Amino acid sequence: MSIWKDISVARGMCMKYLSLVFISIFMIGCAQKEHMSFTSDMPAKYALDDFDMKNIQFYTSHDITLYRDNSINSASVVDGTLVVNKKEHSNILKIKAGTPCVVVCSNEKLIRVSFENDIELTFLKRENCHQKNQVSKYYLAANIVKDNRATVEIHGETYIVQNKSGQSYLTIDKEFLTDTHQEASLVEGRKVANN
Repeated sequence: MSIWKDISVARGMCMKYLSLVFISIFMIGCAQKEHMSFTSDMPAKYALDDFDMKNIQFYTSHDITLYRDNSINSASVVDGTLVVNKKEHSNILKIKAGTPCVVVCSNEKLIRVSFENDIELTFLKRENCHQKNQVSKYYLAANIVKDNRATVEIHGETYIVQNKSGQSYLTIDKEFLTDTHQEASLVEGRKVANN
C-alpha cells in the first residue's frame, strides 16, 4: 500500500509544479506591455506639450540597420608595377524593434529621438498628397542621394539606411487609464404624514 501512497504524493507534487509553471508563464505574458503607434493627432488630442513629449517613452516599431563604408583605395607605382592598396572597414549600427528612445525635439511634422551614445534619428509625419491633415505615423526620415540610396547623418558621418528600415515608425506603451467616479448615497424611506 505504501507504494501507491508514494505515487499519489508524487503525482500531487507534479501537478503543483506544473500549475506553478503555467501561472508563471501567464504572469510573464501579462507583464509585457503592448505598444501602439504614436500618431500625429495625439499631441493635440491629449494636450501634450514639449515637457510631456520629452517624458514619454518611445520605441521603434521595426529593426533599423544603418551601414557606413570606410573603404580607402590608393595606388602607387613601385618598380614599374601598379600597386593598389585597398583598406576595407565598415561600421554597422543596428537598432532592434522595440528599442527605447527619448524625444530631443518635436513639432507637428517631425520628432527627433535619441538612443544611447547620443545617436539621434529623425522621424517624419508621412502625409498622403491627396489627403491633407490626415492622421499619420512618424516614420524614419532619410535623405535620398543620387544613386537612390537612403541615408542619415549621425555625428557628422553618413550612414546608408538598409533593408526595410524605412518602414520603422515610433510607438509608445499602450496603457489606457480610465478614471471612473461614482457617487453613492443612501436613500431614506418616506413615511406618510400624520394629520
